[in-house]
Parts: sequence; C-alpha cells; structure tokens
Amino acid sequence: MRKEKLVTSGLFLFFLVVLSLAACDYDWLRFGLPKPISSFEDLQAQTLNKRIPQRKIELSSYAKELGGSLTSPSYRQFAADAQVFVSGQIKAFKKRPNSYLWIQVNSLKPTMKGLPKSFDYYVPLRNGKFQQNIRLFAGIGEYRVIIRIADKQRYIPFASFYVKNVNPKIERDISYSQQVKQDQLKIAAPSSGYTIQDQFFTLAGKSSASNLMVQIHKDANVMRFPITVHKGEFSEQLPLLEGNGIYRIQVLLPDRSKKDGFVNGATLYIENKSKQEKIGIQFTELYKQRGILLSHPIEGYAQTRLTYRIAGKIDPKVSLARKTTHIVVQIDKGGTKATYFLPIRQNRFDGQIGLRFGMGMYDVVVFVPEITTQKNDYFRFYPIARFKVWNQTQKDLRDLMPSRGIESDHPIIKRLASRLTRGKRSDLEKAKAIFSYVAKNIHYDVRKLKNNSYAWDDSALKTLRLRKGVCQDFVFLSIALLRAANLPARFVEGEAGNQQHAWVEVWIAGRWVTMDPTWGSGVLNGQGGFTKKYDEFYFDPVPELIANTHTRKGVIY
Repeated sequence: MRKEKLVTSGLFLFFLVVLSLAACDYDWLRFGLPKPISSFEDLQAQTLNKRIPQRKIELSSYAKELGGSLTSPSYRQFAADAQVFVSGQIKAFKKRPNSYLWIQVNSLKPTMKGLPKSFDYYVPLRNGKFQQNIRLFAGIGEYRVIIRIADKQRYIPFASFYVKNVNPKIERDISYSQQVKQDQLKIAAPSSGYTIQDQFFTLAGKSSASNLMVQIHKDANVMRFPITVHKGEFSEQLPLLEGNGIYRIQVLLPDRSKKDGFVNGATLYIENKSKQEKIGIQFTELYKQRGILLSHPIEGYAQTRLTYRIAGKIDPKVSLARKTTHIVVQIDKGGTKATYFLPIRQNRFDGQIGLRFGMGMYDVVVFVPEITTQKNDYFRFYPIARFKVWNQTQKDLRDLMPSRGIESDHPIIKRLASRLTRGKRSDLEKAKAIFSYVAKNIHYDVRKLKNNSYAWDDSALKTLRLRKGVCQDFVFLSIALLRAANLPARFVEGEAGNQQHAWVEVWIAGRWVTMDPTWGSGVLNGQGGFTKKYDEFYFDPVPELIANTHTRKGVIY
C-alpha cells in the first residue's frame, strides 16, 4: 500500500511539474533551457527534430551589415507543435523609433479551404530587439517563414526558415494592420482569428477611433455595418447571413487622409456552422397554443432605421383569444431594455416599436400576457417568439421617442405641450410649466392604489382623459408632454413614503433635473383620501433634500 501511494504521489508530482512548465509558454527558449514535453504533439516534434539535419539559419548580407542576429529559432528546418518563438536584434536600428519587421508565415499545403495560405505579423523593434510568437495557423503540414526588414518604405530580406507543424488544430491569430498603431485597435471577441459560430457573432474590443466599419465577406457578397465606439470600447452582435461556410471579417478604421474613408485595421475569419441560408425566428410552444401568427417579420433578421413593424393575428377559435387584448414586445440592446404594448383589435395587431438605444443589434422578444382575474400592480408575460433587428440609425433617442404609456407623438399631447411652453424663454421654464400643469390638474386616484386596478393600457392619454391616476400616470403624462416639447425625459422607479413610487428626470442645461408631479400635487391624508395641495418644492429640489424621502432604483423604458 505504501508503494502504491508513493507511486501515485510521484506521478501526480510529475504531471504537476509538466503542467507548470507548459504554462511557462516559450520562456524555456528565452532562457536557453531544454524544452519540457507537455503534450503528445510536443513529443512528436522533438522526435522528428532528432532526424532532421541541423543546419543553421543563414542571414541575408543586408541583415549582417546592420548587425542583425537571430536568437530563435536556430535551424533552417525543424518541427514544432503549433507555435514558433522568433527573436533577435538589429544593432543598427537600436536608436531608430517606429521600426519593425514583417514576418510572413506561408502554409505550403493548406488543408482547409476558405482560409488564406499566409499570415502576416508586423513586429516592432524596441531598442533594436524583437520577439514574436508566431502561430502555424493552418494545422498540420509544412510552412515557410520569411522575415523582412521594413526600411524606408521597402521590405528587405532578413532571414527565412522552414517548419513542420505536427499539430492538426486550425488556430489563427487576428491579423492587425499598421494602422492600428494610430487608432490602438484591440479586439477582445472573437478571441482568435478563426472561430466557429452559429448565425451571429459578437465583435468587441477597444479603439481610440470614435467609429469603426465592419465588412463581412462571403463569396462575392459583402455587408457593411457601422460600429459606434463609446468611451474607447465597442461591442456589437453581427449576423452571418449567407448560410454555412467561412466568412472574412474586416474591421475598418477611419482613414485620416480621406473624409468618410476607411482603411483596414484587422482581419479575422468565422465559420458559420448553421446550414440555414436565412435566419429563422425562434418560437416557443406557446406560440401555437395561444393561436398567434406573425405576419411581420417572417425572418429572424432584418435591417431598419429607428422603428420596426410588428404585425400578426390571433386565431379566434383558440380558447384564450378573446381574453388576449394585447401583445407585448421587448427590445434589448446590450442589456438595456424597453417594452411596448400593441393592442389586438378584431383579432389583429399591427404597430411600430422604437429602436431607441442607437445603432446596433437588438434582441426582440414577443410576449403574450398572462390571463388572470387577479388585480396586481404588475403584469406577467410569456415569450412566444424571438428574433434580431439591426438599427442603422446612429442617434440614441431613448429619452425622446414615444414609449409604453408615453404617446409623445400624439397630436393631442403635442398641442397641449406647445400651449404650455409657449412664451417660455428657457428649457427649465418649459419643464416647470409642464410640472405645474400636471400637478394642478391631475388628481390622485386613491381607489386605484387600494384596489390594484392597474391596466395594460394605462397611459398619458388615458390620464389626460380621466384627469386622475397614481404616480405612474402622473409620470406618463409629464414625460409625454416633456418629450413633445423636445425635452429629453425618463421614467424613474424607486421608493418613497415606504412604498413603490415613480417620478421624472428631465435633461436640462447639461444635468438631470428631478421632478415629482405626484408629490407636487398634494398629500395622502389620514382618512384614506387625498388632499390637493400644489407644492413647487418637488420641481428641481435640492438633491440632498429629495434623497431624504426618495430612493432611486433605476430607469424604465
């Protein structure tokens, strides 16, 4: 037993040492140490290298004149496991800034169609020294590596060698151009230059440029997508629309020499594993059970500008058809969501949803409401369909477009907003006029609060018609009038008075101004009623004072 334990411990220690050494990557080469065996392919490469004649790499005459030397690799022909570490120096370039080498890796017999036969690395010289891990990108086979010196806008041979890759994996780096030095492009996703995806992929990273352009190539087809860089970062989901196969993805940077022009910044390849040439809509089982039939969209991906049509019908023979009064649509862009309600009339629905968060890809989910007689201050919805839409409009209009319950584009709302703000000299005066109107003319509906008699069609127009409501209704009408007056405004949810509450924030003169038209309208009295009492304090209150009574949770769209 003791022997077995000792042997087991020894094996464990052996594997631990091998794994630790393997994790050191190519440090063994830099320090002149013998390479540890970390995999079967590694062992295979070392075995082959014992049979290959060891002839030293010969530098070009120009490289010798410049005091060039190659510290790794050493031999003109050898075998390797997937990667090769290249390092050396050029003494004459020790004090030359912005100098670099061009290392071209050529696959002599590539095994995979659709991928280039070569890969380029542009390696900077720092104090005349260079080092670069190069990847044998096309899997198993022979490669020729050519190193050239970039000197006065020309490339001069430095050295070359041949290497046999024993690893069958197809692994490419992302190819960066020289332009990335100026715009500091760095792609984080995809993490490598060749990946396998399904219909869509996420492109994310960093750049000092304010905007990028992405070109997606498949055969002779090219699609272009503009990408906005926000605070030095970008992240967008993009479609692979031409079915199964390999796509070339180019990330383009603004051309500093041409207005509205672009130059190549990085190139990568994606294999779409999906065999569908058209991207389909994803449906749940509830789609058929509730008798819903979408007539628009009919495919799972589209490009549009700012708004998108959702239309369809409901089968009247389905048991819950008569009780299904509306369809719910939720958009999601990068985790920021907005919800829209589309009424069903005569078994049909047809409406526009606003892609309010700017340019990019949106996840769109269509829901049906829960059918229940129980009254709540919240609603439950169940998904029936899912698809994606690309918004080509760059403007972010999240605080200006109409939204659920906020019909800021309706003629009645627009006329009222125009009348209330006429003659007001500043945006602050306009906002105050709207606050005053809502607080003075809308009465608090205590019965609605007690009975939880909230409805899916609660809205600014409904509040204006009934002249009463709870906090959300005060907010619906206030925001609708503010947006109709071209003042960006948003719905804030939180707590106040030990219960859920809603109020408004409006963007004026570079800051968010708080206004609570409900509390500005009056107070709940001790007899279970509401006492109307206009209070101007709740328009643009001192932040420290409003924080004593209001706890902000977030924004709803």
